[in-house]
Amino acid sequence: MLLAVLFVLAFFAAGLSDYLETKYVLAVHSNAPRKAALCSVGMWAIGALGLLAIIEVSPWIVLPEGLGMYLGTVLAMRRP
Repeated sequence: MLLAVLFVLAFFAAGLSDYLETKYVLAVHSNAPRKAALCSVGMWAIGALGLLAIIEVSPWIVLPEGLGMYLGTVLAMRRP
């Protein structure tokens, strides 16, 4: 049960990380340094936690992370 919860958390965390990465690229392109820096710090924090989860819990966490990253990019690229 705990592993399933971690998989769901990894999915949403990776989705948020990839959303931030897409917004980071757009912020750099728009010359918005503060927004780009905040996105960068968020990506770093989520990536560090994701790496720890892969090492300490299960390497299978990469599967929901990959799906979350796909969804994060799709959501970030949507037009408002």
